[in-house]
Amino acid sequence: MITTIPTDRCQTYYGTSSDEKPINKYIGNGSQFIEQDTGKIYFFDEENSKWVEVSNGNILALAIRGFVL
Repeated sequence: MITTIPTDRCQTYYGTSSDEKPINKYIGNGSQFIEQDTGKIYFFDEENSKWVEVSNGNILALAIRGFVL
């Protein structure tokens, strides 16, 4: 099951690696998909309509949420 936390068109989605990542006109550039079973984080590239895996996602996730490392 995929859940979302809406903030304009940029949203955060949570799911597992077996879930199909959503791609549609309502997903804004920079939206996140977090795989709960693997810990991988993906950002949506609206221009190319694809999800891009973030390298070293744990550090980036903390930075996005406003934590200072």
